[in-house]
Amino acid sequence: DKALHENSTETRKITLDIGIPVVNLESPLNGTFTDQNSIEFNYTPIDTNLDTCILYGNWAGGWHANQTDTNPISGNINSFGPLTIADGFYIWNVWCNDSDGNSAFNSTNFTLKIDSSPPTSFDLLSPSNNTYSSNLTPLLNWSETTEANFDNYTILVSTQPDFSTIDFVYVTTGSTTNSSYQVTSPWAENQEYYWKVIAYDTLGHSINSTSVFKYTTDTIAPIVTSISPPDGYVETSSFSIDFVFNVTDANPIENCSVVIDDVMGETDTSITKDVNQIITDSLSNGDHNWYILCYDKAGNSNTCLLYTSPSPRDLSTSRMPSSA
Repeated sequence: DKALHENSTETRKITLDIGIPVVNLESPLNGTFTDQNSIEFNYTPIDTNLDTCILYGNWAGGWHANQTDTNPISGNINSFGPLTIADGFYIWNVWCNDSDGNSAFNSTNFTLKIDSSPPTSFDLLSPSNNTYSSNLTPLLNWSETTEANFDNYTILVSTQPDFSTIDFVYVTTGSTTNSSYQVTSPWAENQEYYWKVIAYDTLGHSINSTSVFKYTTDTIAPIVTSISPPDGYVETSSFSIDFVFNVTDANPIENCSVVIDDVMGETDTSITKDVNQIITDSLSNGDHNWYILCYDKAGNSNTCLLYTSPSPRDLSTSRMPSSA
């Protein structure tokens, strides 16, 4: 005062905080694509008077708070989780405030994609299992898998049923609808092959086709040998003739027929290889040329030699009783 007397109040502290918190998202990195459903979210908050931080995301029905940390440490990496999250595409962020009511998110949301499941089951279609064919460049077809993150179909071809060695590998990409492959480089002739398809997603998950199909290339015609009747045979007692023959082939026989005067006669679809077979057919009076025609399962065909049966005695008149 004017008399130079003085006095003062007690000393008090005041902190001025006009800055908002800084939030840095650490991991998962923005754009992460993972096959793991258990996710830990890491972030670094920076603020002098940090109060609370909250994890936000949209993996449980809309944008919402998921976990709250009431004791975050400024300048250090803090964590939420791990949380179990279903497969899908998500966004996430962290919100923090300080004791003066300032608050902020990280400047951008981060994206997260989860795919822990393999493609769905599918199967082979054609050529059908146990196909025999002379076609060395078959068109391979299979049903479609379902996979949002599809990468490719890989077709494996092997001469071994366990695929211990691989003879051919083909790949189709772009879409699950690319479910066929046209072989262009010929497979080996007269060889058994096994083939299957594997579907992959972009994270490396895979599933095999339900089945493995067998495909046999066959370019060799069967060998047909006539046993009887012999060439030039004359039948005098019956119109019905037993044509006896034998057929040999590396693979199953589809059918054999007797061809009489260039007209297809009786056909047998139950042929046993390397055993004498009989097809019975009827002939009219007169000279006839005949042969046996056989097809194998691959469609290869062959015949025996052309045989001739000279005109027999007229059976219709030979069977009439003689006059008294």
